[in-house]
Amino acid sequence: MNNSMHAISNPIQVRNSLAELGVKQEQLQEVVDSMVVARRSATLNHPPGSGGLMAWMEGTRRLREIFLSLGWERNDDFRVYSVSKGSIRIAVCNTNDGTGMEFQQPKNRNKKGPGTDLAVSLNQGVFSVILEEAMNIVPPSSSPEGISYWYLCVFCEDETVRAELSCPLEFENGFFTSFRDRIILIGGDDNNLITRRSQNPDGDSDYGIVVTRKQA
Repeated sequence: MNNSMHAISNPIQVRNSLAELGVKQEQLQEVVDSMVVARRSATLNHPPGSGGLMAWMEGTRRLREIFLSLGWERNDDFRVYSVSKGSIRIAVCNTNDGTGMEFQQPKNRNKKGPGTDLAVSLNQGVFSVILEEAMNIVPPSSSPEGISYWYLCVFCEDETVRAELSCPLEFENGFFTSFRDRIILIGGDDNNLITRRSQNPDGDSDYGIVVTRKQA
């Protein structure tokens, strides 16, 4: 899929595309749940922006707990905190309301630095050029050839939650501007599937919204 405005949303195609990456939708759903719970745990007494920071931290933690138990590895190359297996890297990201929308696209909510620029450059195949301009960034732990970075993009606002696993292609002024591939996990028509449960993914009670994707 080369058009950044086109995205995979058919449930069967979603499962097949995820399988090619070696992941399952249920695993990513757990990470999304953790991010939603963390964002909603922020109160008016927390500093502004705490919800997004907590979502990113807890999402990264849960991502690693799940995937490290399945043989993936923790990866901190370029200070992009991800999991890795073979040539695939997956990180989490808070994104805007374009997330999960077939004819829009996500943008990270907070400006990212040169490490993300380097990660995206691997998806472009122009890593060596950008690396020369950013030698102060932590070098990769293995050869960059063939590596691709995917982001679990999560949008959570009021009662709305959307998510997708996407591979950014272009990055300008600290923000994603286009994508090579987008796999929609929770789309714009799935919000009626929001349900409440009494426990969060780690077993604590009295947490908020969990989103489940309709099945084919």
